[in-house]
Amino acid sequence: MGTDSTTVHIKGSKQCVESAKARIEEIVEDIEKQVNIQVEIPAQFHRALLVNRGQRIHDLQSKHGVLIRFPDRRPEGAEDADPHAADLVTISGRDTKCEAAKIELLSMVPVTRTINVPIEMHRGLIGRGGETVRKLMQDYDVNISIPKNNESEEITVTGPSDNVEEALEKIREKVAEFEAQAEDRRLRSFQLVIDVPAEYHQRVIGPKGATVNALRAKHDVQISLPRGDEKCDQITIQGYEAAARACAAEIDEMIEEIRSMFTQEVSIDAGFHPRMIGVRGKNLKKLMEDFGVEIRFPRDAADPNLVIIAGKSEDAVYDCIDHLRIEEEEFLVDRVDRSPYISTRVQEPPKPNKPIQVTNAPWQLDIGSAEHFPDMGSSAPTHAVGGAWGSARRW
Repeated sequence: MGTDSTTVHIKGSKQCVESAKARIEEIVEDIEKQVNIQVEIPAQFHRALLVNRGQRIHDLQSKHGVLIRFPDRRPEGAEDADPHAADLVTISGRDTKCEAAKIELLSMVPVTRTINVPIEMHRGLIGRGGETVRKLMQDYDVNISIPKNNESEEITVTGPSDNVEEALEKIREKVAEFEAQAEDRRLRSFQLVIDVPAEYHQRVIGPKGATVNALRAKHDVQISLPRGDEKCDQITIQGYEAAARACAAEIDEMIEEIRSMFTQEVSIDAGFHPRMIGVRGKNLKKLMEDFGVEIRFPRDAADPNLVIIAGKSEDAVYDCIDHLRIEEEEFLVDRVDRSPYISTRVQEPPKPNKPIQVTNAPWQLDIGSAEHFPDMGSSAPTHAVGGAWGSARRW
């Protein structure tokens, strides 16, 4: 192949020659169809396109087999004869590939879109500590700007065009969720007030709140009764309207059933009440099950012996009373029989403390007295006295 020749000679096996020839023709065709196109992208977005050392641009070049060149940065304060030139990005390569690269490059150029979101929903969109909005920005590779201090409903989303549209769609979904939640809260805030005589409130509450808790769970409502010494007949039910009305109907039905019961007040010795109730109410529960009645002990009754027995059947109530009378009589007889054997302990009044007197203590004796200490009062020479174990030893 000469310097000025356009002919290329290829030598080798037939298969290799054919492959080399085809590749050379392909390269020549690419060179012949090589074009340079310019894409206008505002210089302010060049930095965003070249983020991460231009990794996205490198990937784009490899994908389409083109070369993409950005204009050089102008030094700060320098004036360019053609300011428009700073916005031109050049793509070099085969014409069809350059067009495809151009379309994808333009889709990567950051765009800014706005969306109106009611101010009361901004807090939900931001999330606790900004968690929700940060996740949105990470998932869609965009920047989301939310006005501070509730200044405006307008939220700005900036990023690649496709990403921005996806982020906006996600924000619209969240707004729809917030609206649905707000509507649900509004529906749940329905309140219904019913009048129930205070004497029946304890029946609505039930043992340890079992009845009212069951009503709340069944109808998914909140039930508020007067507290403490508050004298009021009103009970408030809050929840969905249909659920609140169904709960109110069940309470009314419960009260009507209680009112229709045959009720008798009976005086039973208060000392017998603990035995009648039993451990954890076991005896009382069995009584009510056996006779099909309800037994109550009024808390505020003036008579501590008062017991109220109510049931649907008059005979069942009287049978229960007769049974309790027999058990009460046995209890009282047993108590009388045992009383003589129970000694009453009388506590004596405390006696006054007497001062302790010490006499003839060593420190009270006169050391110079011959009576108390004869040896010390005599001038005769003293002799060694053996101890209890014999004479003293000398070592």
